[in-house]
Amino acid sequence: MSVSEKPIYQIIRRARDGVAVIAAVKDGDGASAQVRETKDPRMMLGAVGSFWQVTGEKKEPKLALENGDVATSNRSWRPPQLIVPIRASSQFELPATVEQFLDPGRHEARSFSSAVQLSVGYSPRDKDFEGTVALLRTGNLPIPETATITAIEVRSGAWVTSQISRRKADLYGFEPGASTRSITVSGIANRVETIKLPNGLVVFATQPNWSVGEAIDLRSPSEIVEAAEMWLSRARQAVASAPGSEDDLAEGLRKHLASTIEANEKADLIASIKLLANREPLLDILPQIMLREPLLQERLKAFEHEERDRVRNSTRAKLDAELKEEQLRLTAIKNELAEAENRLSLVTHREALLRVESERHDENIRERVAEAARQITEASQTQSRDIRAEVEKLKELIADMARTTPAPEASSSADVGNPRTDQGPSPELVEVEVARRVEMVTDEGRSGIIAALRQASGLSAGYVAGIVAHATDGIPVLIGTKASALAADLATAIGGDDAAVVFCDPTRISWQDLLQDESSGLAAAVSRARANPETLTPVAVCNITSGPCEYWIPQFMESRRIGRIPRNLVIFASAGVDGMRISMPDSILHHLMPVLVPAAAKPVRKLYSGPWPSGVNLDRTRLAEAREFLSDQGGLEGMALDRGSRTLSRMPATIVMAEAAELFIQNAQWLKALAADGKHEFNQYFKNIEG
Repeated sequence: MSVSEKPIYQIIRRARDGVAVIAAVKDGDGASAQVRETKDPRMMLGAVGSFWQVTGEKKEPKLALENGDVATSNRSWRPPQLIVPIRASSQFELPATVEQFLDPGRHEARSFSSAVQLSVGYSPRDKDFEGTVALLRTGNLPIPETATITAIEVRSGAWVTSQISRRKADLYGFEPGASTRSITVSGIANRVETIKLPNGLVVFATQPNWSVGEAIDLRSPSEIVEAAEMWLSRARQAVASAPGSEDDLAEGLRKHLASTIEANEKADLIASIKLLANREPLLDILPQIMLREPLLQERLKAFEHEERDRVRNSTRAKLDAELKEEQLRLTAIKNELAEAENRLSLVTHREALLRVESERHDENIRERVAEAARQITEASQTQSRDIRAEVEKLKELIADMARTTPAPEASSSADVGNPRTDQGPSPELVEVEVARRVEMVTDEGRSGIIAALRQASGLSAGYVAGIVAHATDGIPVLIGTKASALAADLATAIGGDDAAVVFCDPTRISWQDLLQDESSGLAAAVSRARANPETLTPVAVCNITSGPCEYWIPQFMESRRIGRIPRNLVIFASAGVDGMRISMPDSILHHLMPVLVPAAAKPVRKLYSGPWPSGVNLDRTRLAEAREFLSDQGGLEGMALDRGSRTLSRMPATIVMAEAAELFIQNAQWLKALAADGKHEFNQYFKNIEG
């Protein structure tokens, strides 16, 4: 609580003509400061002795009572003492009586823009709460003010607001029927401004917010102790009157009364138990009191020094014994270390011999490989020369046949635009897709590319590797605003400049429509995939929801399944999240593997360092390890477990299986939802997205 800074006045006298005599109230001074007069109608409605907080104070001309007006005074207010001696003067006039100090017309008049009546409480200035409670119990708490008291403080911070009443003039007490064993008290929940007067009154300049009432026992500790002793006596009587005693009826009734309890006495018993529980054990207090004696402190210090010396000597002896044991262990360890060094030198010598032998074998293998390559090259060159010779012979034969064939007498209408010359037909240039022999990227190279894609896309390395591995079985679909860029980066990182990039629109409906787009390079990618079955041929199909993909996706999947399209031709698709889009039917959603791409994904530079192996031929050892790992993880079963195991076995050995397993479990949940009720969070990107 803090002291109020706004002016507060108390009504000390009121006349019938609407004039009220008021006195300014300050903290700790009571109504002993400035006296003013006012005709404020709000104050005229208040009782004499009430307190008012005002604003907008304005000086007015002095007021005067009309003849015959009668004023009402407040008995508790007294005029301020005349501290300065009054010197005799003909101009200094004193009233005939002391009460005339409060007559209207003798003091300055004031008017106010606002006046609010304040609540008043009582708090003993000496903080004698037990005495205050004792007076309230007898109804003789004197509060020499006519203002209505709304709260009385009976404990520090605990106020009684509902069980008090005015018994007589200026006397307060508890309401009839209220028991001090259970009085409801409340605390002030907000920060209030107050003014404390010498007579104990507390004027609340701010309206207090009272907390929820709580019942407490206001009896003195001595009363509670007496009650506790009485309850102990009654408890002994209850034990003595246990079943089986042969007392007469009257004695039995008395013991029954002593061993039972009624509702009103229950609060008394609870208060007694609380007081006994708060008492401190005597054995805990005695050492604290004894430690204050100087002689005892000296003895304790001497005992402490002796005990410290004893513990120090004992600790040193233990340390010496442990040190000897550790020295013996150190000697044994040194011997073992020397023996291990001898074995290590022997192993190092054997390793050097093995290295020399392996280098010799490597040299032999290199020579054999070089010889085999030379033989293959010579054989290829010989075969090429033979083929060229046969081609030349065929050309000569065709030329001879053209010269010996007689010219037709009449040319048909179909040959008008294509006349033959005497020199014979010119050889046609036929483009043949030849399988290229390029060195495959290593596992370390693939791991480096996956790490770069992981850093740029925000996806984990397991997710990136899982997307690439799953592309030979299904169609991974990257979703997000940066999905198309990531799909193109994946394709170029695997296929380099030969990677095909296709953009869907409503005019491309079938697989043939996509092949006819020469700028995309899709037709060349199909031919290249057929000519190089051991390498992956990537295709980035961007914005598949921008066109009716329900026609070409089943055609692509089934054609690849039966071998009409090479198995090593993989698609990395992307789907947008806004703009004009076309929904997909449920029948083709099971071909897709949706993956959300973070919005913070960034494009990457060219990462291509060689073709990637197609991985169609499975490694049985890796397949068994992948199946065992996914079985332990849970979430996959049946065909989903088989498909995930095959896909996981084709990843680089450096990829953490746990990261990739999250992607496969997510895809399994997607397929399971499609097979059940069709409800999944990814549906918002494929269904009901028109407009």
